Amino acid sequence: MSPNFLAQNNSAPRITIAIIGAGFCGTMVATHLLRAKLGAAIDVVLINRPHQADDKADGNTAQTPMLARGLAYGTNSAAHLLNVPAARMSAFEDKPTDFLDFLHANQVAADGASFVARHWYGAYLQFTLDQAHAKASAASEASAASEARAEANSPLHVRHQTVASIHAINDNRYQLEFSDGEALGVDYVVLALGNFLPSNPHFVDPALAKSPHYIRDPWQAGALDKVDVKKPILLIGTGLTMFDVVGSLKARADTANVALQIHALSRRGLWPQPHRPQLSAAPHDVAPPDIATIPSARAYLRSVRAQIKNIVSRGGDWRDVLASMRPITPMLWRQLPLLEKRRFIRHVKPYWESHRHRAAPEILKVVKGCAERGEIVSNATRILDIQVLTGAAPMLEITHQPRNQLSPQNMTVATIINCTGPSSDISAEPLLCHLAESGMIRQDALKLGIEVAADYRVINAGGDCNHPIYYVGPLLKARDWEATAVPELRLHVEACVKACLAGIGGTIGK
Repeated sequence: MSPNFLAQNNSAPRITIAIIGAGFCGTMVATHLLRAKLGAAIDVVLINRPHQADDKADGNTAQTPMLARGLAYGTNSAAHLLNVPAARMSAFEDKPTDFLDFLHANQVAADGASFVARHWYGAYLQFTLDQAHAKASAASEASAASEARAEANSPLHVRHQTVASIHAINDNRYQLEFSDGEALGVDYVVLALGNFLPSNPHFVDPALAKSPHYIRDPWQAGALDKVDVKKPILLIGTGLTMFDVVGSLKARADTANVALQIHALSRRGLWPQPHRPQLSAAPHDVAPPDIATIPSARAYLRSVRAQIKNIVSRGGDWRDVLASMRPITPMLWRQLPLLEKRRFIRHVKPYWESHRHRAAPEILKVVKGCAERGEIVSNATRILDIQVLTGAAPMLEITHQPRNQLSPQNMTVATIINCTGPSSDISAEPLLCHLAESGMIRQDALKLGIEVAADYRVINAGGDCNHPIYYVGPLLKARDWEATAVPELRLHVEACVKACLAGIGGTIGK
């Protein structure tokens, strides 16, 4: 740590705000703090976990990752596209063209309806953070010269380390313990941990999980490069992750001039629905008018279906109904009793997600083309057993029970790729496990995330939230259900930062 890392101001102590996680949410929390109007000086500490190297044989155990990427935007593949049109991907609610302006400034041919490569969004977030940092640094220097600190922040401090634990210390402060033995005292903590790796399905035993035949994380750098595209491949899950994996494998197969042999299996066999080809603003008056009358999964489903039938009969689009529900989804979710939430997850969730989280037309065209040529076969089925077939070239025999059929079927594949999507179970994140064990946070009953108060403070084991520890990110799903797409997350980030700033007399900068 540099000697001036937490330099003290003569007139008042500096306030240290640690942000754990540097994906979309962590990057934008830091950006808003650096742009804020303050009555006190702060140190913004953005903590980004180092990546583990694929090959540790050479002694290289970690890599310094880029900021603002996370699981979603760390890919460099041109085949991995955003699932939201560019016009709706601004990081700022009050600057709707910000992302498009960035694309145009970088000579990217795109309009509001374009689904651009995801790496461009990571570059955009990095640029946004860098701009805020530069302005905050200039303001801090001017402030030091004039001793007028009202609208000046300290520069950003980035640490590429893993936070192992958090402990309360004197005066309602906290100490972060890093896995390398270092420690840092802070006044505020913002947990901005993003998506976790997919959970291993129950039929993946420990031996298979460690074998080269199974890929748990298709996003790991180089993971798909190891797949033999000349041999049969099983994809578990038929959602958006499956689409991305098929796009990557198809590009490799075309280069090798071979046809893919892909089996894509899920319990219901549902594929993501497509976005409409043209950008269209959804009307604001097409949400089901009676949706909140009865808080039950069945009543919600009936209400949505009836409204879609009504809107389509008048020449409208079913997508407008779902889009118009975005502002009221958190309220609808919160009013459901726990039993009804369980019913929704069991019976309605797959259909909701396949319609709500839609695919870019370009990648849908690739996957449909593979299906038409027989390169991918998708089935609604349940996997019963997996056996390793020994031999010169070991293969995997999959026993599965197709939906609405009496007899199980078998297939043989060389590789299994987990495409079930990110997990929200905190058991995937050691820091959150530690915080839960120490009683500092509480996982929700459905294991969708963690319990968070209205002002984004985490709720501890005793049900209290009178402490300066905040959370923003996809684990808000426990509270709000929809908390994964940028149009929702940017609002959550801004609200979380406002709550933090309220304690130090600050406001969001514009």
